[in-house]
Amino acid sequence: LPSSLCLYPTQLSEGRRRHAVKIPADALPPFRTASLLLLLTLSLAPSQGLHCGGSAATRLTKDPSPWPAHRRYSVCRLRGGGGGEMVKKTLITFDIDGTICVQGKGEGGSKERMMHTLAFNHAFNKVFGVDAHIGEVHHAGSTDQLILMHVLLERGFAREEVSAKMGELKEAMVEYARENRERAGEGLVLLPGVKETLAYLGARDDVLVGLVTGNLEPIAWLKMEALGVRGHFSEPAFGGFGSDYTSGDPNRRAEDRAELVKIAAQR
Repeated sequence: LPSSLCLYPTQLSEGRRRHAVKIPADALPPFRTASLLLLLTLSLAPSQGLHCGGSAATRLTKDPSPWPAHRRYSVCRLRGGGGGEMVKKTLITFDIDGTICVQGKGEGGSKERMMHTLAFNHAFNKVFGVDAHIGEVHHAGSTDQLILMHVLLERGFAREEVSAKMGELKEAMVEYARENRERAGEGLVLLPGVKETLAYLGARDDVLVGLVTGNLEPIAWLKMEALGVRGHFSEPAFGGFGSDYTSGDPNRRAEDRAELVKIAAQR
C-alpha cells in the first residue's frame, strides 16, 4: 500500500470500533473508491466480511447494523462449489449511483432529463395522476420505493393507499425504462478505475460480483449495460435491489439498505 495511506479507528458502536479503518479524502489523490475497494478486498484477512461506506471501512458481523446509505461496498465470505468440494469465495457488491458512476454529467447532462428520473415522473402520473418530481423531497440514499412513498406522502396521499399501489408504481417505472432503454446511460459517467476493477474481479474464480442498490432491479441492469460493464458481473446476475424490500418509511432508508445487503448475501 502507498505510504501515504492512513488507517485509523473511527467512532463506531462498542465492539465494532477495533475493526474499522478510516482513509482521509486527501490520502490517495490518484485513486478513486473502486481502486480503494480492490486494495482493501485483496488484503482482507479471513473474516465474515468488510463494509466500505464513503471514507470508512468496517468488517461485517453476523448482524450488520445500519450504516450511511451512500458509496457503499459490502464483502461477505461465502462457501459453495460442486461435487462436494467446498470452495471459499468472496462476495463483493457495489452500489451504483455515486460509486460506479456519477449523475448529471456527460451526454444528457441534466438530472431532470435522465431516464431514471423520468421513469419516476411517468409512474407518478400514470398511477396517481399527478405531475410530481423526485426533486420535491430530499432523497439522497433512499431506495426507489422509499422515494416513491416520500413524494406521494408530501403530495397528501395516505401511506396505505401508496403501499397498496406500490406494485403498480414499480411496474410503471420499469415499463418506461424498458421503452427508453437507449437513454439509460444519458447523464451517467463511470468513475475512474471502476471498469478496470470490475474487469479484474470478474476474471477471478474466487469472487462473486453483484449489486446492492436502491435502484429497481431492471433499471439497475439497464444502467450497467449502458455503461458497458454488465458483462463483468457474475452470472447469473444477482444482488439486492430497491425492488426487493421496503419498510415504507422514508426515515428508515439506512435500515432498508441494510436489508438489501442481507438479500444479496442470501442469493
